[in-house]
Amino acid sequence: MKEIYDWVPWFQKLTWDIAEGGEEYLIDRARHVEWGENPSLLQYGDEAIDPFSFFYFLASKNTTNQLKPVYDSVSHVFEIEAPPADADVDDTYIFPTPHFNILFHDGKNFHRDLLWRLYRQVITDDPDIAADEFDQVLEIKGVGVGKLTQTLFLVNPNHFLPVDSSLADLPEALHLPVPAEIESAGYAAYRSLLEKVRNAFPMCQPYEINMFLYLQKSGSIVVSDDF
Repeated sequence: MKEIYDWVPWFQKLTWDIAEGGEEYLIDRARHVEWGENPSLLQYGDEAIDPFSFFYFLASKNTTNQLKPVYDSVSHVFEIEAPPADADVDDTYIFPTPHFNILFHDGKNFHRDLLWRLYRQVITDDPDIAADEFDQVLEIKGVGVGKLTQTLFLVNPNHFLPVDSSLADLPEALHLPVPAEIESAGYAAYRSLLEKVRNAFPMCQPYEINMFLYLQKSGSIVVSDDF
């Protein structure tokens, strides 16, 4: 069976290398990736290139014509030895792949320092997150719960889960906070959601839980009413 989690170590290596290299390293390498024509990530100057925008923009390169050339280029530019999983396999890249509103700014107001601080907090093996900084990122115009948690999942799929459509069937069953509650209560509500989901799926990594929820949502697997 094709290894469906090949993307996890590849993303993690990229995550760690960017954290170690720092801001100028990310800016320089991002400008050398073959993104295709007029990449929005590069349209607003160096100040607009932050790690959250970079990873969410990378995840948006999800079409047949984009996947292999873009991910191969990132592997080359960032010198990642482990290649991304085979883009021709249907079960590859089961993670959030946004289609619009991709950057963590509006093209005028940038929050690079804040985003770098949160980034360095969330990529560790045992994230120690400053709740106020999580909440500040959540309040950036055009971000919101789905976009922020999807990107957290991309940069640390061992700890975070995306609060998106795949999770839609769980709140009532597990008494989870819904996205609107996370929008208002911030990190405290999201942390509660993570704890409850992890307790409901013991011994499972978040990327495994996400795969199960994706398969359940897509109808590929069917579970009982008391699931």
